Amino acid sequence: GRFTVRLPFKANTTPSFDNTYNLAKRRFIAVENRLQKNLLLKNQYIDFMEEYLSLGHMEKAPMKYNDSSNEYFLPHHSVVKDSNTTKLRVVFDASAKDINGTS
Repeated sequence: GRFTVRLPFKANTTPSFDNTYNLAKRRFIAVENRLQKNLLLKNQYIDFMEEYLSLGHMEKAPMKYNDSSNEYFLPHHSVVKDSNTTKLRVVFDASAKDINGTS
């Protein structure tokens, strides 16, 4: 089964998801550019994301999107640690600020 939970917004505020698509897309392009320099890390990143997708933890975002007001797009990036057994991990940035400075 699946669980649905509320996002923890401050009381008496109306959440705005404006422009989260553009932020997530810009971050994704930066990640892609960084990973082009290291094919091993790129393949590990792809493997992680494919597993996350197959587990149903996320959905692929469309390449073009017109209205992001009802959906939240979560930016992500890689963190590499040479000393750990898992060299690469993917971090989802739920604290990313929108165009109004709200996270």
